[in-house]
Amino acid sequence: MEALGLEPRRGGNWFTGYHRHGDEWFLFPTIGESGRTGHDYHNRWLNGSLEWYAKNGIRIHTNAIQTMLAPGATVHLFARSHNREPFTYHGLASPLEVFDEPTARIIWSVGEAGVELMPGELEHGDTVTEGGKTQVIVNSYERDRSARFRCIAHWGASCQICGMSFATRYGELGEGFIHVHHLRPIASVGEEYELNPIDDLRPVCANCHAMLHREDPPLTIERLRELVQHHEA
Repeated sequence: MEALGLEPRRGGNWFTGYHRHGDEWFLFPTIGESGRTGHDYHNRWLNGSLEWYAKNGIRIHTNAIQTMLAPGATVHLFARSHNREPFTYHGLASPLEVFDEPTARIIWSVGEAGVELMPGELEHGDTVTEGGKTQVIVNSYERDRSARFRCIAHWGASCQICGMSFATRYGELGEGFIHVHHLRPIASVGEEYELNPIDDLRPVCANCHAMLHREDPPLTIERLRELVQHHEA
């Protein structure tokens, strides 16, 4: 903490969980075993990312968690593998996936780690600027990395058309996995505009996502849902 210009303290949230100092958040998880208070939150590393649990009974809609997850929030990660060891600073963390469970569970990327995108998807707000067309091999657009996450945090990780859940079908492997569909086709946007991840994006399964784009312009969520319901009737 001295490296960040903070005065060391004893006890409290600085060494047991998470703490807000000014406009910045500091996470202090113990990885792989219970903390000094005896609580075991099952925090663990996942391919360079951190699976992290909030305090018991704290859900994602609480003010503290929402503040951590807000676009542009600064979250510092300190971690240790034994509850008698000092914490090591791992750098800045940003949310990849969020699970609204009885105790909030968040997958944090650390440093420059990012999210693998699905074809045609946004990367992961209330308002996010999106645009900045560039030429690579095909035209691409700048992505705000919080947009995908905030869409799923609001709408859930089940398809908004057919209701399919990857977690229900594939178990742990599918937890949190879903495509995100842009209601306004990105390719039709010729200049920067204000994107609202809740109003402008919807989570859909891979099959429904493909069917939405079978027509140009894409089908609406409502129209494809009607087709699915008519076919299943």
